[in-house]
Amino acid sequence: MSDIRKRNAKNKKVAVVIGATSKWQADGRNTRLAHGKAVDDSDLPVGIRWGVGGAIAQKFAQEGFFTVITTRAAANAEALAKAIGAQGNACMIVELDLSSQDSVTKAFDTIRTEAGDTLAVDPRIPDAWPGFRVALRLNDGASRYRVEVDNPSGRAAAVTAIELDGVPGRVDGGIGRVALLRDGADHAVRVRLG
Repeated sequence: MSDIRKRNAKNKKVAVVIGATSKWQADGRNTRLAHGKAVDDSDLPVGIRWGVGGAIAQKFAQEGFFTVITTRAAANAEALAKAIGAQGNACMIVELDLSSQDSVTKAFDTIRTEAGDTLAVDPRIPDAWPGFRVALRLNDGASRYRVEVDNPSGRAAAVTAIELDGVPGRVDGGIGRVALLRDGADHAVRVRLG
């Protein structure tokens, strides 16, 4: 994970910019073909250096959104993310290839989890432990989650089931996920390992 890729720690509204780096790139393949080398774009104003997608990402960040920059390769967006950070705003980079359904699914799972509307549960405990309980209070100061993890079979390798307030959640790759509600209420999360 890049040091630029951060979680939405302040629970801001989230803006996802698809193709934030889709533009002419100073060190891109076509630039190198046309000029025989990378071109220095450091003299261009920050607001236009990344084209329309980058300008949109910066505008959302300036308006107070936690901005998710999607790009085929994280390295393409690192300078844009640094510029957003230098302006005092927060963002994260998520790799996304729109031609791949797996990439789209993975990218939006990452966005949901790290930008803040999903609680991902992936406990690591010894097999001998019967389970544990933990209470969480969200950043809104009012919403509380009581998480109860059970290990009835003595195999704590992965989450096999999860539910939020009695409603089944999603389990993918041994990680349980439920909605993270900032509604000022108390919620119960039950997790089964196996």
